[in-house]
Amino acid sequence: MKALVWNGPSDLTLESVSEPVLSSGYVLVHVTSASICGSDVSGYIGKMGNRTPGQIMGHEFAGVVQAVADSSDGHWAGQRVTVNPLVSCGTCEACISGMPQRCDTWALIGVQRPGGFAEAVAVPVANLLRLPDSHTETLASLVEPVAHGYHGARVATRGGIQGSMLVIGAGTVGLFAALAASQLGISRICILERDRHRRSTAESLGLAAFELVDDVRAYLGAPEVIFDAVGSSATRSLAVELVRRGGRVVLDGLADPMGEFSFMQAILREVELHGSFGYAPEDFDSALAVLEGDSFGISSHVKVIPFAEGPAAFASMAGGDLHTLKTVLHVSES
Repeated sequence: MKALVWNGPSDLTLESVSEPVLSSGYVLVHVTSASICGSDVSGYIGKMGNRTPGQIMGHEFAGVVQAVADSSDGHWAGQRVTVNPLVSCGTCEACISGMPQRCDTWALIGVQRPGGFAEAVAVPVANLLRLPDSHTETLASLVEPVAHGYHGARVATRGGIQGSMLVIGAGTVGLFAALAASQLGISRICILERDRHRRSTAESLGLAAFELVDDVRAYLGAPEVIFDAVGSSATRSLAVELVRRGGRVVLDGLADPMGEFSFMQAILREVELHGSFGYAPEDFDSALAVLEGDSFGISSHVKVIPFAEGPAAFASMAGGDLHTLKTVLHVSES
């Protein structure tokens, strides 16, 4: 089968590789579409530290179940599916309580395991999500990033917060978190983003977006919660500075995983710091529902390209071409 293979920093090639061998409890998903995440681009340039040469990335994908390892799972054969790429043990307290993202032994398909930038991928049955017939191929691979946005929004609104929210960064996760937060009851939301193309995308989705901090202050005052979708030392510090005293800062972005951070202002202003990682099953339920009718209105902001153009797309995005909300690789026909 064909797959995009990462051979090292800025070295991605379309190669012939062996098809996965299935173990009990797994199915073979024939991938039809896979979208490129910002973390994939960071991994491509060698920034993430958790990619190894020979790896097949891709954790946002959809397809059709082509084969099953166990006859008891035969009802999945031929089903259109998307995938929750977070594989957990399923037996620990976190997993049993519906929070697999807190499992001590989690692994991500596309990072620690071979991913969806391939014509086929092995997936645990427990991680399959059946796609409604009304879901288009264009949106099918976006269930994962929308679920990520919903999870961040739920962390932001946990405990009944429904006031004002600032999202720093109008990339995919930031926009989806803002749109999800509006669905979850946040009354006033705006985006802080330097790039004018991304601000334009945010505005086209019905979100207020500003380049300058002073404009954010004029629009929101001191927000009750700030969601940092960037994750640099500068944006983390800015979030603590801008949030109201006693407010909440949700840390999601990982632009600078090991960046410095001064806790002085967080302590003096009694700011709540919350990490947000991955997703829970309820976030996928929300994502599937909202994408079924494209109620976020994102399909017009998605660019679909042939699978063979994947290496060129990565090179372009690594060079700064990040104006498209989402780039989806058309891997194969269903």
